[in-house]
Amino acid sequence: PPCDQPVTEQSPPLPVSPTTRPHCVLIQGYLVSDEGLLMELEHHHGLQVHDLSPCEQLPQVLTGPVSRVFIFWPAVLMPSQSPGSCYAANCARFSQLWLVSVHSPDTPHSLDTYQECCQLAHWAARTGQACQLLAVTVRGRQQLAQLIATIAHTQPAGHDTQGRESISRHERLLVNMFPCLNPYSARAILTRTSLLQFLSLDQANIATLFPWLPAGAADNIAQLTNTTFQLSQFVNTDQVEQISREVKIMDRNYREMEDQV
Repeated sequence: PPCDQPVTEQSPPLPVSPTTRPHCVLIQGYLVSDEGLLMELEHHHGLQVHDLSPCEQLPQVLTGPVSRVFIFWPAVLMPSQSPGSCYAANCARFSQLWLVSVHSPDTPHSLDTYQECCQLAHWAARTGQACQLLAVTVRGRQQLAQLIATIAHTQPAGHDTQGRESISRHERLLVNMFPCLNPYSARAILTRTSLLQFLSLDQANIATLFPWLPAGAADNIAQLTNTTFQLSQFVNTDQVEQISREVKIMDRNYREMEDQV
């Protein structure tokens, strides 16, 4: 399939309702100090931006628990790995990966990177990879910010996260324990349950509480916790069921609020 078309400079900012919580985006590396891009994301597109502890294996932008963005910007920002290595290192932790090439008249080599990303995206689609791969090219900070905002605002409902700059010890524990989780998804999980509750959930409850997890993640998490821990005896099952009911109500209210907007 053809690669996505670049975002145009005439694209208007997405409307943000004052009654809804701003979408949270986690960034790392050079982007943390790029004031122009941060201004676009926060003030023009209404995103809540937080720093992420530097990690070469992770993408520069996490727009949700299952989606992330690698940016290839010659002479400005380049991952330490090739597009193929970026995909291989992250396909188990996310359901969607964006490879974004930023180009300008003084960075002609970005088009070569874009072509490589397109070839990789075509291979992923042709072979039916579980992690969706999209290759996009944009021009400059304004279009890059527009694309990041578009991705963030189209994330599935039900993964509110707490606004904190650094990853907590419990979040890091989940990321280290489960290859299918990432800092954003770990934070979204611990916003709704405690660590003990999460490690005590069975496959059905994990899939119900966190339907946005990558395919097969609920099975893998439940299998590992069942063989490693025996925590169900310490958890009030009625409380877990109450959390599940509250999550369903929150998701329904969120969808109704979005429909009204």
